[in-house]
Amino acid sequence: MTIGEKIQDLRRRSGMSQDTLAEKLEVSRQAVSKWERDEALPEMDNIVKLCQLFDVSIDYLLLDQPTVPNPPRNRKNPWGQRLERMLRKHGYKAGYALIAWGSVLCLIGLLAMLFLPAAAEGFLKGNQIQNPFGYGMGYMDYMYHQQVAQIQSTWLGGVRIISMVFGVPVMVFGITLIVSGIVAIRKGKKLSQNTQ
Repeated sequence: MTIGEKIQDLRRRSGMSQDTLAEKLEVSRQAVSKWERDEALPEMDNIVKLCQLFDVSIDYLLLDQPTVPNPPRNRKNPWGQRLERMLRKHGYKAGYALIAWGSVLCLIGLLAMLFLPAAAEGFLKGNQIQNPFGYGMGYMDYMYHQQVAQIQSTWLGGVRIISMVFGVPVMVFGITLIVSGIVAIRKGKKLSQNTQ
């Protein structure tokens, strides 16, 4: 095999196009095409890059050896490869965890929106101010009670707003986690079936 045939064979085994290889080596596609047709030879620094990219020795590329000593592989970070394999094999299981967390967050948001205002209202009813004199209210007492009632109503409105400000985003985030979990389960099961 000539050098050009070897480059073409390695490129095809790796599933690369001439454009992709040219981009990785920072040369033009025409240069790669000339190498593969044996119209030109790559420079030494490009030979080194080719050997590193395809995981072959310089001897294989330059000398007349009939077979590739070790098949080219995608040169990824080994930790990245392990993580990718784990996600392909068990990634859909993470979807169940996302759904569980999303459900918990939705429940917390719903409880915040429903029970915080109810608890605040119950607190106010339990702590209503009674007439200290024990007889009918005068004008000043009436005005005092009206102001207290207005303050309590404002406070209760603030509690409702705070519970909505807290509860709605928590519920939206929980729903997002649930949807992400469903997508992860579907895609993860497809990936695990494709790898088997």
